[in-house]
Amino acid sequence: MIETQKKDFDSIKKSLIKKNAHVVLEEARRLYALEQERRNGADTKSGLYLTAVAALIAFFSSQAPEFTSQVSWFSVVTFLLAVFQLIRCGIWSLKALKVTGYALLDWKDLIEQPSSADFESNLAKKLLCSLRYNYDLNNDKLTNVNMSYETLISASFWLVIYLVIEIIQSILEQTYSNPSMYDATLYICSWCNFSYT
Repeated sequence: MIETQKKDFDSIKKSLIKKNAHVVLEEARRLYALEQERRNGADTKSGLYLTAVAALIAFFSSQAPEFTSQVSWFSVVTFLLAVFQLIRCGIWSLKALKVTGYALLDWKDLIEQPSSADFESNLAKKLLCSLRYNYDLNNDKLTNVNMSYETLISASFWLVIYLVIEIIQSILEQTYSNPSMYDATLYICSWCNFSYT
């Protein structure tokens, strides 16, 4: 990736854009602004995912299975998978929020120009180099955000599976403890609005 960056920087510096310097500068400004929006959007999403992780951790702590002789190991495994994916989501979100360097133009770039004739072309080249440097940083940040999203979806999936197992297990336990009161057929068919006499 570093070699590709160097090649791109060399091609930008060697490019001849004097005739169209004004157009290139305007487009570079527009692309730079879009990259800023991509970066801000990634930071916002990773912050939301981190908030979701914090909320789900509180929910998970209240739903943790009790380790008794009747506990289903399948429910324990699904719960641990959900927690594992939730931790991964938090790690990816923190990676996305990690403070990194960001290339930009400062006041020195505006006053230290060799000549007024090449001012726009040199400024455009510096802005394009900054844009190219920031492009890889934003791509890495967006990769972390996408991984946060995928692991959050996976954690939610395993949580739903765990809750379904817990519901089925509680129904079966009630049915076996008092079969006359909890008929499994009646319980399941009550969802279909059937009535029995």
